Amino acid sequence: MDAATNKPIAGANIEVTGVASAITDDNGHYNISLPQAEGILNAIASGYGKREISVNGRSEIDIALYEADYNGASKTVFTPFGDKPAISSVYSWYGINDDNMGSDAATPDVLLKTQASGLNVLTRSGTPASGSNFYLHGINTMNAGSMPLFVVDGMPYENTFYSLSLIGNYFANPLSSIDPKDIESITVLKDGTSLYGSKGANGVILIKTLKSNSLETRINAYVSTGVGFERSEMPLLNSTEHKYLLSELYQKAYPNISPSELSNTLPFLNQNKPLKKTWGFEGNVDYFRYNANTNWQKQVLGPSLNQNYYMNVSGGDEIAKYVLSLGYLNQEGMVTNTDFSRFNTRFNSEIKFSKKFKVLANMSFVYSTKHLPNEGGNISLNPILASLVKAPFTAPNIYDEEGKKSPNLEDADYWNLSNPYVLVNNRNNLVNINYRFFGSFEFIYNINRYLNVAAQMGLNFNKEREKAFYPSTGVAFN
Repeated sequence: MDAATNKPIAGANIEVTGVASAITDDNGHYNISLPQAEGILNAIASGYGKREISVNGRSEIDIALYEADYNGASKTVFTPFGDKPAISSVYSWYGINDDNMGSDAATPDVLLKTQASGLNVLTRSGTPASGSNFYLHGINTMNAGSMPLFVVDGMPYENTFYSLSLIGNYFANPLSSIDPKDIESITVLKDGTSLYGSKGANGVILIKTLKSNSLETRINAYVSTGVGFERSEMPLLNSTEHKYLLSELYQKAYPNISPSELSNTLPFLNQNKPLKKTWGFEGNVDYFRYNANTNWQKQVLGPSLNQNYYMNVSGGDEIAKYVLSLGYLNQEGMVTNTDFSRFNTRFNSEIKFSKKFKVLANMSFVYSTKHLPNEGGNISLNPILASLVKAPFTAPNIYDEEGKKSPNLEDADYWNLSNPYVLVNNRNNLVNINYRFFGSFEFIYNINRYLNVAAQMGLNFNKEREKAFYPSTGVAFN
């Protein structure tokens, strides 16, 4: 029954591991046969926390289940030894058992923000799926990594940088290969040295993916779309103010040159419009090139569209249980022509070959594509930095002497600054493509109710490809 409302819970799974199992009916009743009046009943129901109750010779046992997010003494956390009551553990655990089915998070690192005390999650940038840096004990080393060890379904999941990227300030985010809706629980272990050796010295984050907690077939679906808008822009000088500032700077730099002579010498200060003559043009032929009024931040930033589609099917019988999920995500960034798209599928199963022997299988495949901006410190390649330093009186397109706009884009300007629009105009300039297969098999043999023997093997195959292209026109190569 529900501990808060006392209403019956239908479809709950009641079992004694490796011995017998049963499912509650519409009235919450169950009937289970045990060879002896001893053992531990495990009660599992969708949306509720797991409960373990000792039989202790009783013939009738009423079980009250609390909601999954209830924090009480009976709360269980996922550990390397299975789900255990948090109160009985000698380790410093912190469990997050929220239902992520309705979460709009794109990657698991978003779920961990502000969730665990002592865990600092620092987002690297605002680019979709850019990842985060995790610190459980602060930055305590200069030569080795300070990131905690990630373990997914019992297998180590490297969250490190394998090589330098061709794309400025981009670092691979292995966690972006996991759909948060596939996560059943997350456990943060403050110190995992005794369990994982030196790799666990900076802490361990255990991730448990979905398992079928009920024998009845369930289908869950999630669809969401959204629109994001850029926040307020950085206040910058307009065209007139920018020209006035440059005029003062040049006059101070060249005090021996008169203002009128300086204006006629510098094309961006010369206000003589070109006049068409029979032999050509008279006046400043670059007049229209340096008399625009361009908001460069609007040229590189814009609204984004986000889409997320997900479905999973779970169920089984007393011999085998399974979960199959499919998902597609497309999350656009605030920088024009940047996005993160991911197709993911996962299949988890539990097969009982006998009362004492069972096999757990967890397999996932992910294909993702990221269209990225350069976020390094190079002003010539970073579109956001370029938009902040580019003079507003310049234009993204070429204008001829008569003021007619050309479809061709402007090259680097008088100060050898890149055209920010060129840096974001082609979404295929900077691309990261990732393929990942992650799978494991765990074999468990129950010797008696106090002792299990288990062996696990797995494969983590990850392949990343990058494409980087900068056009020769519009980009200042210093």
